[in-house]
Amino acid sequence: MPVSRAVALIFAFVVIALLAHAFRGSPVRGDEGRTGSPARLRGRVAHCPGTGVPSGLRVVAIAVPDAGRASRGSGSAVAEIEVEPDGSFDLPGVPSGRIRLVLRRRGMTVARGGLFRLEPGEVVDDVALCLTAAHLVSGRVLGTGERPVATARVVATTRIDEPLRRLVTSTDEGGFFVLGLADNIPLRLEARLPGAGSAAENLDASPEDGVTSASWREVVLRLGKSSPRARSLAAQER
Repeated sequence: MPVSRAVALIFAFVVIALLAHAFRGSPVRGDEGRTGSPARLRGRVAHCPGTGVPSGLRVVAIAVPDAGRASRGSGSAVAEIEVEPDGSFDLPGVPSGRIRLVLRRRGMTVARGGLFRLEPGEVVDDVALCLTAAHLVSGRVLGTGERPVATARVVATTRIDEPLRRLVTSTDEGGFFVLGLADNIPLRLEARLPGAGSAAENLDASPEDGVTSASWREVVLRLGKSSPRARSLAAQER
């Protein structure tokens, strides 16, 4: 084979290899939005009436790797913002994936929220974090075989106000959740996880009524099921 032809073939192979590498390393147009578009979480920190929110309180988003992929440790902070004096917060720039929200003050974690599984670009409103509260609703979300369900969205709405107030939280690894309220009021709770179904329950106001007395209500929500009473009340409300 002539030397010039061999050189040309080698040059052609090199060019093809470089082009293949370039295309393999470049993202497909449109992938940037699906993988890199940040989510946003907006909500309020519940606290005892009259006590106010302490200064310097911050909402911090912690990345929580999926089971089997995580190295040991609690993950790293990926976004944070200071809570407003009225307890509200608006946290932008949160990466998609599994995220836990915590409350920190002076570098110390003072409260932990549930796990959120966020989609790219998702905006979650009415997120409820509990620092202290006069009335608490806590519970657990269970799935098939009574197994705890993590990252299930739990939404609480009141059944007496117009427009309805709405609080959103998410379950932790054990399926547990907690919501703090300033008022002792009837609630409708709904838990939902894509692919696993939903569950709903209606709660009356706690019998421990009164401004000065606290109440604590426990509830178990089983995905795919809701109580007959909840279904009946839901039908009446529609």
